[in-house]
Amino acid sequence: MSSKKQLIGLLGENIAVKYLSGKKYQILERNIHFREGEIDILAKFKGKYIFIEVKTRTNKNFGNPEEALTNIKMVKFLKAIEKYQQKNPQVKQWRADCLAILIDQKEKRAQIYHLSDLDFSFD
Repeated sequence: MSSKKQLIGLLGENIAVKYLSGKKYQILERNIHFREGEIDILAKFKGKYIFIEVKTRTNKNFGNPEEALTNIKMVKFLKAIEKYQQKNPQVKQWRADCLAILIDQKEKRAQIYHLSDLDFSFD
């Protein structure tokens, strides 16, 4: 049985796939797991590989969804990207994005914020 948090995460990823597909992204893979970290979605857009982290919330009690992408999670995300590239040397041109999704359960709609080309330099 899945937890409520897992179900919300899956719903967010499904919303993200629908959003990206509508923007003409080609979805290549989902939920790529490595010991080092995880990649939620791998897509291709205009010849470039896009590694996508999805953050989903149903309210702002703990902040906006994108605030959940902490430096620690960014490091794990980058390590997972590096591991994927080691196993797939054809992946040369790439970028990392975050889709922050805020779901309004009563209205049955979602706000999507697409943060493109994440900066991996940490303060």
